[in-house]
Amino acid sequence: MALEKLPSCRQPVACRAAVVVNDTGGELDGTGGSAAAAEEVTAEIDGSGGIAVANAADISTYEGAVSAVTAVVQAFGGLDAVVCNAGIIRDRSFGKMAAADFDAVVQTHLCGSAYVVRAAWDELRASGTGRIVFTTSATRSEERRVGKECRSRWSP
Repeated sequence: MALEKLPSCRQPVACRAAVVVNDTGGELDGTGGSAAAAEEVTAEIDGSGGIAVANAADISTYEGAVSAVTAVVQAFGGLDAVVCNAGIIRDRSFGKMAAADFDAVVQTHLCGSAYVVRAAWDELRASGTGRIVFTTSATRSEERRVGKECRSRWSP
């Protein structure tokens, strides 16, 4: 996985920031998982002159979020910023998505971001300069189309 495909990693690396790369390494359907994806990106960051640590915790749980934040503090002695770009995709249109898949997406995107920020909150405050960045994306053209339809049907 090349860094050019990961814009959230490029800028911190260019600024010589130390980062934790969190990725459970699961498949699009939610099966499997390993630290290999996080380790691959970490190696590329390290090879580009950056400083990175891999973490494969599932941040859709509060315990997983705490694990990711703990990895930062243990590796770097503190925490100055959090970039919340947690997300998963289930490769189906909304109309074909099972309720369990929808729940997993919401749990990761919404709850995962909230859990990471909550787990990091005390460290961010203690740093005196703590920053939080939330990101979002429209990952599929079908989802963008549905979003446009909802806006046009429900907007005054």
